[in-house]
Amino acid sequence: MGRLFGIGMLVGPLLVCAAESIKREFNLPADTAEKTLKLYSQQSGRALIMGASEVRDIRTHEVRGAFTPSEALERMLTDTGLEAVEDSESGSLAVRKSSRQNGRSAAEVVDRGTTDSKKKRMTTNPLPKP
Repeated sequence: MGRLFGIGMLVGPLLVCAAESIKREFNLPADTAEKTLKLYSQQSGRALIMGASEVRDIRTHEVRGAFTPSEALERMLTDTGLEAVEDSESGSLAVRKSSRQNGRSAAEVVDRGTTDSKKKRMTTNPLPKP
């Protein structure tokens, strides 16, 4: 049984990565972050954690079309002042206020020592203007 658990610990993150590259159909209206993040979770199949006080009074952007879950989340959170942080071991997502002053940041790995070294920031890159 111990071997099975060990294999699951190695394969689990790989399955999350494989699922991330598959495009899904998203139909997320522009609305309050609390509502759209719940819809995102349902449509992407990914659980996420958010604090009500962190997302209160913040509106997200509409996302419609085929995107990977990461792409959809980035488009939804662009210029909202929110960012999603993923734990690379568990694959869980947490949405919080951005640590950047202007709400924009480039994709990067958060490395602030041992506590955050396993987290990857999914960021809010600006979308091209139509």
